[in-house]
Amino acid sequence: MAPAARAATVLHAVLLAGLAAIGGAFILVMQQQGGPLVSGARGAAVLVWLLCEGAGSIGWVGYLITGMVVATVPAVLGLVALLAYGPSRLAGE
Repeated sequence: MAPAARAATVLHAVLLAGLAAIGGAFILVMQQQGGPLVSGARGAAVLVWLLCEGAGSIGWVGYLITGMVVATVPAVLGLVALLAYGPSRLAGE
C-alpha cells in the first residue's frame, strides 16, 4: 500500500474510533444520569465544548491535508477555549 493510501486508512480508522468513543461515552453518561445531561447552563457548556472540539478537529485535518500552518488557528483557538472555559466556568459555579 502506498504511503498516502496508508495514511488515509489510518486517519479514517482514528476518526471512526474517536467518533465511536464519544458516542459510547455519551450513552454511558445518559444511562448513569437517567436521561439527557444537557440542561440550563451545563447544557450550554457542553454545546460550546462540542463546537470548540469540532472547529479544532477541522483545523487539524486542514493542516494535515494542506500543510498550511494557518489551518491550525481554529485548532489552537479551540484548545485555548476548552482550557479557559471548563465546567465550573461556564456553569457559573
